[in-house]
Amino acid sequence: MEFAQFHPTALAMEGAPRFLISEAVRGEGAWIVNRDGKRFVLDVDPRGELAGRDVVARAIWEELERSGERCVFLDCSPLGARAAVRFPTIAATCARYGLDITRQPIPVSPAAHYMIGGVTTDLDGATSVPGLYACGEVAHTGVHGANRLASNSLLESLVFSQRAVHAALGWAGESPPGQPRPTKVTSRPRASTLDPRDGWNALRDALWAGAGVVRDQTGLRAAARSCDDVVAATSGGTTLSTMQLHAAASTASLVCAAALAREESRGCHLRSDLPQASDQWYGDLVMHKDRGARFDRHL
Repeated sequence: MEFAQFHPTALAMEGAPRFLISEAVRGEGAWIVNRDGKRFVLDVDPRGELAGRDVVARAIWEELERSGERCVFLDCSPLGARAAVRFPTIAATCARYGLDITRQPIPVSPAAHYMIGGVTTDLDGATSVPGLYACGEVAHTGVHGANRLASNSLLESLVFSQRAVHAALGWAGESPPGQPRPTKVTSRPRASTLDPRDGWNALRDALWAGAGVVRDQTGLRAAARSCDDVVAATSGGTTLSTMQLHAAASTASLVCAAALAREESRGCHLRSDLPQASDQWYGDLVMHKDRGARFDRHL
């Protein structure tokens, strides 16, 4: 759960969605620059804009920390008028917010993109709970490692989904129907005293500050406390909004716990206080409810 990939160049305009500006734009020749026009990624990696997602995302993160700015810029001027022809969807999206990518740089910053870890499954999507199957971004199948190659998500959406459906149908056909569990009837749903909007904002801010592109122990512990506070405030709530927030906070707590447990930097898990990878941590952390984490080198 500690491995969350961040896309380095998401649109960062007030009122606009966090629309992803594809790496293909940089591959075509666009530059990442700061407010002074400097191509600062070259100071980090000689490949510059063509370096891996984790390298570029970290370079932008550190530039924003250094400068105090809210974004850097993707300069498409080297492409000229070809930018709008090669990337019509990006050009049209930016145009809706008054930005002409052929003449104006695109404000960008990193954004959470893809969860690599998740519920441990076998190759048919089966979990340790009989009858429960998982596939897609919620599942940890092992095809991504500590980082994600973009096209590997096709395995999640096409291959593992089909295998999970077939396996689940097979299990259902062979298993007798279960008896319905009695449900406790309550006169009215119990809502949390926490305003859901405040809870979502707290989770977002805590994770971005403490479990974002670059982490350290102090930030992760602070994020974990914030997540645990939301979990406690929504525990037992029965309204839909409260249960959704409780589930999200519980998941966020697992991300923080796993990131704290992995005392190294590897792939898209970057810790400024532990910058090197260690063979000691080569493998997977598997967390069990009420039993903590187990390290497995052979998954």
